[in-house]
Amino acid sequence: MNRLLTMLPALLLSGLIPTTSLNAADLPAAPLLRIETGMHTAVIKRIGVDKAGRWLVSASEDKTVRVWDISAGLKDNAKGLTERMVPTRVLRPPVGDGDEGKLYAVAISPDGNLVAAGGFTGGDGESHTSIYLFNRGDGRMMGRFSGRFNVVNHLTFSPNGRWLAASLGGESGLRIFAVDADAKPGDSDKPALRLVAQDGRYRDSSYGNHFSPDSSRLVTSCYDKYLRLYSLADLGEPGRESISLRPLLKQRAPGGRQPGSVRFSPDGASIAVAYTDTGNIDVMSAADFTLLYAPDTGKVEYGHFTHVAWSPDGKELYGAGSADTTVKGAIRRWSDAGKGSYLDLKSGVSNVITDLIELPDGGVSFCAGDPAIGVLTRDGAQQLLLASEVADYRAFSNGLAHFKSSPDGTVIQFYYDAKEKKYATFSPTSRILSLKEGPLTLAPPDTTSLPVKGWEDDKDPTLHGRSLKLSKHEYSRTLAIAPDKASFLLGTGWSLRRYDSKGEQQWEIPVPGSAWVANITPNGAIAIAAFGDGTIRWYRYADGVELLAFFPHSDRKRWVVWTPSGYYDASPGAEDLFGWHINGATDK
Repeated sequence: MNRLLTMLPALLLSGLIPTTSLNAADLPAAPLLRIETGMHTAVIKRIGVDKAGRWLVSASEDKTVRVWDISAGLKDNAKGLTERMVPTRVLRPPVGDGDEGKLYAVAISPDGNLVAAGGFTGGDGESHTSIYLFNRGDGRMMGRFSGRFNVVNHLTFSPNGRWLAASLGGESGLRIFAVDADAKPGDSDKPALRLVAQDGRYRDSSYGNHFSPDSSRLVTSCYDKYLRLYSLADLGEPGRESISLRPLLKQRAPGGRQPGSVRFSPDGASIAVAYTDTGNIDVMSAADFTLLYAPDTGKVEYGHFTHVAWSPDGKELYGAGSADTTVKGAIRRWSDAGKGSYLDLKSGVSNVITDLIELPDGGVSFCAGDPAIGVLTRDGAQQLLLASEVADYRAFSNGLAHFKSSPDGTVIQFYYDAKEKKYATFSPTSRILSLKEGPLTLAPPDTTSLPVKGWEDDKDPTLHGRSLKLSKHEYSRTLAIAPDKASFLLGTGWSLRRYDSKGEQQWEIPVPGSAWVANITPNGAIAIAAFGDGTIRWYRYADGVELLAFFPHSDRKRWVVWTPSGYYDASPGAEDLFGWHINGATDK
């Protein structure tokens, strides 16, 4: 498929790219080019760890689940920091264009044999969302459950391995499944996942759930401000249909409007709650939701402790997230179960910590948006840090001015890392990557010619003081105004959106990762954006059709460039940076 070599100049300049015929409701049948570095290339949303602490699984917006043998990796380098590890397996559910296949949730069974994953996962073209179940050992898809509910935000296996709980987006609420480890793929009479209970009486997205240590209760959190506690005593009776589950307790969370991470203490007596809208953490009674105490979170000027975890003996409480403390990427550890003093531990990451799970030896595992995966010992020492291999386009305060384009988009200038201020230029037509500043003819994005406000890391951007349309919980990240001042482009965590000068949306497209920086070519024909998955992409500005994608590896040497239809080119040595994904049956 390496015909891009001769086709690209004419394609980019004309704005025309060959496309395959595809019904929007179908998954692509043709092979899809996928970047593969060994590590995730987009934000890691969740991790899971088995009871023994051997297997760690990670789910990412790059549409993969990766299985890591962390016990072997740490043992091989017992006296130092492990910074490189190859996953034992990469699990690939069906994927499609845009958001289809992005994974937001993952869990591994206590015995380490089963892996469940979900997210923006439909897979059958019928507006369903699917939860997939894999055999960890051989990667075989054992089955899936498909239902008419919103995206899957969080998955948890019960400690006894019998149940799988799914927290869902929108107002879809909660689903609980019975798990059959002996099920055969495609066996409808004995499915691997059988729905046994559900509660759809939620009023916003749910991002957290956790089973009690004896598997008899389940606590959930929801952005409708409420915590819910369920008894599981009646689940799974032979021959019984799925029941509509009602909570034993339902109470407004005391510390914020958006409770997220929730965790039972090891003795089952307490529940720790973290929030995404405040810096608070609360510890509540698991018997009646009475507020027992709130750990001292100190003075945090920016961000929150969005995730919590207990040490195995319950004597220490951990918190992490986006909180800006004196330690970069801190994981905070409180003594006396959260009632005592705290110590900020260095994680080594530069982005938001997106999940936090205790390990049986007293350490803690975590993942981050870099993307990165790490392990700290009980003493707080860094033991494992699998770092990102993608360019970091987060612009902060000065990067926007250096994301430049030639008049026709055939030459761009960018940073591999905005903090380092080291330039690079690339021309997709000549296929030349240079680690030098581009020519003076390159233009940065215009962010001032129209009165757009609140566009940088805000969920309420405005034009002339009037709010611009975004989805609920969607944050704007970047802005580029067209040369004729008649329209502009907003890049968000979820999409690229074009608006006219009156604020009316003209088109919207999903994106492969947060749109950190964007530009519009001086001739007004092409939009260019750099994303959290390490890619830079060219779009036809008239209608948002993708024209080209470029992946520069963080080694600043290798690169891959390709079209949506699969024509590609790569630098010498970069052939091992990509492969082809072929969708099979969604239940195999």
